[in-house]
Amino acid sequence: MFFKSKQQKLAEKLFSDASNMIIAIKNDNDIQMRDPNATTVLLAAYIFLVAGFLGQTDVVLDMVPVYQRFMIKQGATKEQYDFQTQKLQDVHTEIRNTMIEAQDEIGSDPNAADILLFALADTTCKLANIQDPLYATRAMQDYFILHLGNAAKLIRAG
Repeated sequence: MFFKSKQQKLAEKLFSDASNMIIAIKNDNDIQMRDPNATTVLLAAYIFLVAGFLGQTDVVLDMVPVYQRFMIKQGATKEQYDFQTQKLQDVHTEIRNTMIEAQDEIGSDPNAADILLFALADTTCKLANIQDPLYATRAMQDYFILHLGNAAKLIRAG
């Protein structure tokens, strides 16, 4: 019998929170995503939130298999599974590189966290092909702030 580690259980809780964030964003009439793979883009952004802002890289590595099991349960074909897994990796890499550049540009600005959250929201809107990125970036930033707080609570609760 297989037992889940504490970290795997936390990864499942974080994936659930990411799913809640994704559903809220997708149901927000003011944020209209034109990319059919926007869900994967949003998950990559959430993973970056947890890894980049909360320093939980080990936990987010466990979120990927949770996502993959989710896709299988949803009936994804092998092609869809492979495509979405690769898309998640590619988008996460693009977000990470963009955020490194943004951090290098702002240096030790006292508002660095706010600026970086805005940069993450802006990048996510671009990658998800948001119809009205001027409004959506601020809305996306609000979702990220809310779910960053949720993730921090989940991590503290262990």
